[in-house]
Amino acid sequence: MPSSQQFALQNAHIRQSALAPLVRRLDMGELVHNSSRSLTARLLGRMKGNIVEFVAPQASFAINSFPALSKCTHLRYLDLSLISASISTRLLFQTLKTLQDLETLLFPRTSNSDQDRDDEIYEWPPKLQGLHLAGGVDDHFLRTYLHNVPSTLSRFSIQHCSMVYAPALLGTLERLGPQLQHLTIRHPMNRIGVGALDYVLLMCPSLTAFRISADFITDALFENITLKHPLQILDLDCSGTAGTEVDITAGAVYDAVEEGRLPSLRSVRVSARLAWNATQSGRQDITDLIDTMEDLENETPLGIEPTGVWYSMD
Repeated sequence: MPSSQQFALQNAHIRQSALAPLVRRLDMGELVHNSSRSLTARLLGRMKGNIVEFVAPQASFAINSFPALSKCTHLRYLDLSLISASISTRLLFQTLKTLQDLETLLFPRTSNSDQDRDDEIYEWPPKLQGLHLAGGVDDHFLRTYLHNVPSTLSRFSIQHCSMVYAPALLGTLERLGPQLQHLTIRHPMNRIGVGALDYVLLMCPSLTAFRISADFITDALFENITLKHPLQILDLDCSGTAGTEVDITAGAVYDAVEEGRLPSLRSVRVSARLAWNATQSGRQDITDLIDTMEDLENETPLGIEPTGVWYSMD
């Protein structure tokens, strides 16, 4: 007997169902070759008045899905990051114009397919809080389309953008930095050099969570901070292609905490590739960092649990 999922996919007509109004989240992210583009559009059409979260499939979301998506006006979470088809930025922004309640958007990795680039300033959803960029985003996109993001935006992520150079990214962070609370900048972004992002914490004075690849920074990042920066969670990633010049030390983080630049830091996750525990001095710095963070948590509880340093094998 076929499963309910198989039945739904095989039912090309998608009959009206009494269950449709109950569906709030539609996740098609695991569908690769199991559905058609027309089926995706029809599913969205059936559920347009109810769904608040949608994860688009890799292969079966295309231009004919946008009219149906634009009618899902109650969407708060939209993930288009898996789409493999090339997407028109112009068409995407026309669709976003109707999604007035959208709070989180994961941009498609294959956007910018328009033959003629335009410099039109498109409107973002007014309640947008989280924006995640990857793939086809380039300097033109950052400089043109991120000028008028709403003041509600507090979470920004950019990764796997091989066409983005440091000046454009830094310009974006200068504009968005004061309003950001969560920021992720991850490899591979091979146009960004070591040390290019050493002033990010100065640009983002309100960050509470920061994930960054060590490929783009030096220990100077932890010196270029005003006193009492509110950062609570630090995630130091590192690519497998990082050279010997990539060397973020535990001592630099410890000094920033001990000297009052990062008094709110409670959680540090670090890539094993940075080899913090490879030397006795490194291990001592880790111990000192943990002890200092625990003492600060006892003095000024922030509720970040558990406090400490963890290693990532990524």
